[in-house]
Amino acid sequence: TGRPVSRRRHVYSAAGITLVCILSTPLTAAGRIVVASFIAVIFYALSGQALLNRPSEKSMLHGYLGGSAWLFVVILSIRGLWALVAPENFTLFAANTIQLITFATFYYLTLTNGVGLLLLSKQIADRELRDSEARFRSYFELPIIGIAITSPDKGWLDVNVAVCEMLGYTRTELMQMTWAELTHPDDITADLVQFNRVQA
Repeated sequence: TGRPVSRRRHVYSAAGITLVCILSTPLTAAGRIVVASFIAVIFYALSGQALLNRPSEKSMLHGYLGGSAWLFVVILSIRGLWALVAPENFTLFAANTIQLITFATFYYLTLTNGVGLLLLSKQIADRELRDSEARFRSYFELPIIGIAITSPDKGWLDVNVAVCEMLGYTRTELMQMTWAELTHPDDITADLVQFNRVQA
């Protein structure tokens, strides 16, 4: 998962640097809006397409974020075309209807997309946690090797069938004991040293 995140960061960085370069050019305000709008259109079109074309991760949230990206494309296209056709309406302090509508929609979508991306990140993290737990549980239940989870007070939090067979106790019996009780007297000192090292 590290590569896609890294790629996204590079894309966002490149888009930000490009917009800064545009703003520092000697173009008129309208010219800057035209260029910036159409660069942003490409960026949002690619983002929207990527979000909507994930067959393994179809969800309402993916659909909303992908649809929002395409709505950004529409708004920015209108604004860019308007600035190209009527540049006099796009001076530094111009406050016409199309400007106000596009800004209001843009800020609304930015806010909701931010919340949506946070929720999406949580969904992905939750899914990865569930997958990880399912993988661990599948390994844990295999009867090939004895696996047990111990608590800080040397009790058992969980044991698999193989451990029960190896030690000759039922799971219920083991859960009422500690591993220190089952350790051979010749080994207990060395085992406690190792246990304390792990805890530390």
